[in-house]
Amino acid sequence: RIEKIPSGKYSLIISMMGYTKTTIIDVLISAGEVTKIDVALKPEIIETETLKNILLEKAFNGSFGKDDELKFGKEVYLIGFPKGFFFVTRGLISPSPYKNKFLIDASFNRGFSGGAVIAINKNRGTYRYFGMANSMAYDSQLVLTPSEQAINLKYFENLPYSDDAYVKELKLVNVGLTFAFKSSVIRRFLNNERGKLRLKGHYLPEEFK
Repeated sequence: RIEKIPSGKYSLIISMMGYTKTTIIDVLISAGEVTKIDVALKPEIIETETLKNILLEKAFNGSFGKDDELKFGKEVYLIGFPKGFFFVTRGLISPSPYKNKFLIDASFNRGFSGGAVIAINKNRGTYRYFGMANSMAYDSQLVLTPSEQAINLKYFENLPYSDDAYVKELKLVNVGLTFAFKSSVIRRFLNNERGKLRLKGHYLPEEFK
């Protein structure tokens, strides 16, 4: 829903990842009336040029770790790209209430999701892939907020707000509670989907054990 638009004719551009961009011209907006537009977006395949084997052949050429090696207190490293910066952090493993996940006491920011979780053997100079960072634990509560199109409220902090209010979910992050998928889940997916991945140009040299 878009509000507080002056009367007139507009061109509406609709763009969403995974769908073809659509433009609707001469959308008439009249004062005091609600204009409804129904749009059917066409799915679009997203292709990449250089992603193919970077992850499996170059960046993580080590072996897969086993689930029974996920010992309480084991040190692991998380690799991600928060805010577009290549970043590494570390933490200790704890058990998770979920069968296919484990917990890490490491900070988690946007950009770590999908990042590798590895353990390093400093004596041998090797590492093992133990899983993929997935999400962080959080508490949520419902709050009332003004419309996203509302004017800047910092100039009216001491005045009563009388415009529309909306219910939104506020997520309160629990820092240091990061969930990660076990490597067995990733390994099983790669083995089961090997044929489909090859059709998409992702070469998997051998079965992952």
